[in-house]
Amino acid sequence: MAKQRIPYIDLLKTIAIFLVITLHSGTWHTDFISLGSWQSMGQYCVRLFCEGVPIFMLINGFLMFDRPFDAKKHMRRTLRVVFIILLWSLIMDVSITLIKGEPLTLRSVVDSVLHTDINNSHTGVLWFLQKLVVVYLVFPVLKHLYDTKQKLFDYLLLVLMVSTYGINLLSLVAGVVDKSLLHGVVFFCKQYSLVLGTNIYVIYFMLGGYLYRNMETMPKRKYAVAGLVSAVLTCLLGVSVSFYKGATYSAAFNYSQIFLLFTVVGLFFVCSRLPLHNRLLNRALSSVGDNTMGIYLLHKIVIAVIDKKVDIAACSLAERMALSLLVLFVSWGLTVLIRKIPKVSCIIKL
Repeated sequence: MAKQRIPYIDLLKTIAIFLVITLHSGTWHTDFISLGSWQSMGQYCVRLFCEGVPIFMLINGFLMFDRPFDAKKHMRRTLRVVFIILLWSLIMDVSITLIKGEPLTLRSVVDSVLHTDINNSHTGVLWFLQKLVVVYLVFPVLKHLYDTKQKLFDYLLLVLMVSTYGINLLSLVAGVVDKSLLHGVVFFCKQYSLVLGTNIYVIYFMLGGYLYRNMETMPKRKYAVAGLVSAVLTCLLGVSVSFYKGATYSAAFNYSQIFLLFTVVGLFFVCSRLPLHNRLLNRALSSVGDNTMGIYLLHKIVIAVIDKKVDIAACSLAERMALSLLVLFVSWGLTVLIRKIPKVSCIIKL
């Protein structure tokens, strides 16, 4: 029996995977201080929200917490993610090495596979799946709290949010004004924080479950407005700090801040309120939503092929956007084809 699709969840998945692709294909030229153009400032502001992973984590939690828990199935699913990481770190490294014409040796491949993390130029995109494994490992405990101790679940979520985002916000302020007293306050607070190493991803995952349980009673319009206000404030903060420092502030600063969380929740409620009744659009969103894992795994290889033929950095913004869409459609098409091959489809889906 086919799983029932939720149109706005498929829309969120489509948005998330496209944001990831624009980030990895170099769509955004964000150094508006050096470039001195309003367009680059606009690109900087858009780039602040090109974070698909939090959306994916939120959706994972939204879909998983409501399902009956089966320990064996969950462990098999977790091991499947580990298998996909190992297999695709090998596929990505070999493919991108050959595409770029770099030396390929057994040692270099093994070294790349073993050192797969966010800084690896070939396999770095797999860091998201590494974090997903960690979240899946603690999921049985979170699921038990969710089902039987809802107040404890909400309490844990609150503690994680306050300790994580409170310290991250203090660190942001301390880094901007560079006052030793503030750095001392940050150090002091860190001694009392609950640090899991993957706090942010656990927060988004738990928040997804919280939204599933409470979304009918939550004021959707207010959260959507709060998300918009948070987005505007983030842009103002990034631009202001850039002018204050005389150099474009990191376009990734928003990732660990509570502003992004409000924006993601706002986007969730905006999408949930959209009248997605067009059958053709829903079929397209359903297909992309069902194939986001494959698109995620393939897009970096597709980008490497395009980058070999086209100097993406030298293209105009419109051309870079078009190339990002091309990457999405090619990766989507390849995923659909691979999933039709018996005994091979398992390498590209959970």
